[in-house]
Amino acid sequence: MKIRWRHITVFALSLILFGAAVICFPILRKPSYVASTSTTAEPDKLPVVVPPPPPELPEYRDAYIGYEPIRHMSSPGDAWYYQGALRVNGSTIELYKSPVSCQNNELSWSASDGGFFWYQGKINENGIATLTLLKCDYCLEPAAHSGKTGIIREQISYPSPGTVQLGKVVYSRAISPHSRLCP
Repeated sequence: MKIRWRHITVFALSLILFGAAVICFPILRKPSYVASTSTTAEPDKLPVVVPPPPPELPEYRDAYIGYEPIRHMSSPGDAWYYQGALRVNGSTIELYKSPVSCQNNELSWSASDGGFFWYQGKINENGIATLTLLKCDYCLEPAAHSGKTGIIREQISYPSPGTVQLGKVVYSRAISPHSRLCP
């Protein structure tokens, strides 16, 4: 097999161009989410990598965030909550509930335990919100004798600016849906 000078030249030129691109465009050298670029660090230690924030889910856009205890799943040292994202637009109300657990003062999200609930409903002139279960992922069907119907009827109020209370749960715009702090 004959090596042609043209092939060697093209290969060498592509290496030079790639090297120039890496030097000229620092974004190609390291991700933007690397937290430490200190040159005083020991050479055998890697920089600390902080993952980028997760993308915002549509359920959390313009939502009030609150935590409702899940008593039947909690145990000493392991508290479970439904992290609720409540959106109110006039008399229309939406609620998304996702299970989270609190262990060692750190919040973690569940992949399936507890189920994920989507509710939608209306607020009447007396301040009663009636929400109907639209869908539920990883949920068991309630037994016929349990009395659970997939409908929530609760009083809704606005105790202070930026907060909404639905039943006993207070939802706030000041809470980040991505916070790792336990409620």
